[in-house]
Amino acid sequence: MSGSHDKLPKLFWIQLALAAFIGVMFLITPAAEKSTETTGESSHTEKAVAKNLEPIGKVMVQADSGKAGGTERSGKDVFNRTCGTCHNTGIANAPKVSDKAAWEPRIANGIEGLVKTAINGKGAMPPKGGDPTLTANELKSTIHYMTNKAGINLSSTEPPKEKAIEEGVKKAQEEKHADMVKQEEPVKESKKATESMKKDAIVTAPTAPVAPPAPAAPVVKKQQAALETIKEKVVSTSVAVVTPPAAVEKPVNLEAGKKVYSSSCFACHDSGVAGSPKIGDKTAWASRIATGTETLYTSALNGKGVMPAKGGNAGIPDGDIKAAVDYMVSQGQ
Repeated sequence: MSGSHDKLPKLFWIQLALAAFIGVMFLITPAAEKSTETTGESSHTEKAVAKNLEPIGKVMVQADSGKAGGTERSGKDVFNRTCGTCHNTGIANAPKVSDKAAWEPRIANGIEGLVKTAINGKGAMPPKGGDPTLTANELKSTIHYMTNKAGINLSSTEPPKEKAIEEGVKKAQEEKHADMVKQEEPVKESKKATESMKKDAIVTAPTAPVAPPAPAAPVVKKQQAALETIKEKVVSTSVAVVTPPAAVEKPVNLEAGKKVYSSSCFACHDSGVAGSPKIGDKTAWASRIATGTETLYTSALNGKGVMPAKGGNAGIPDGDIKAAVDYMVSQGQ
């Protein structure tokens, strides 16, 4: 028993130390958890405040998406990215990239005319093919790429625009001068004949001091009558040269025009869609009829505004298209 009492103080202190250690650990553990929770709440609050202080919008500066590093795009790149959609398939009457026959009537105005059409748009093609970032030089390169694919070299066959205009004006002046010369030739011949007859009459007539013989009077009268006849011929010839020939009216086939209208043109002209003059609307047709039938034919055959050439049906013969125009004009008069 005495031994047990000797060990008691040592166990007591050991137990006391363990109790103290457990108590300290108990106090430390909640404090750490509380600190963690406090830190988490503080971090969450800071994030919420930072988010509330963020600006409403941001300004972003972005380079042109169509250009690589701001450099000019090649005709092939522009074609593959923008133009190939229509020009590979020929959709909406677009000339196919390899169809030489389709390109030949379009190159009459040269490369500058084609570039102008590409910039402004034509028919179903929007301006710049729907890509406003394209430059004139890029469009020009693209047109060269497409026409070269069709076997047409615009750079070697196109004459200078100024020279072509000058040659056209010169040719028109020469033709006008030739027509005037042709018209003046009969008048000159008539005047020459008249002068010759006058001289003959003067030579044949007797001189004043000598009394004319009796038989000479009928001769002078005959010469004067001949002179008057010549004058009348000169006047009639001059009038015949100046007076233009009467215009020959061409026959109008309204029945054929009505059939073409009913099959191809009615979709727009019955309802007046996209500014098309409605059939039978005299007010809408008056200003168009005033430009002349040939102008209306040209617009229908080649297209105008949003209206494609031949109303989008290239298979209709030119004569049938003109007949359809005659039919619509007859309804608008």
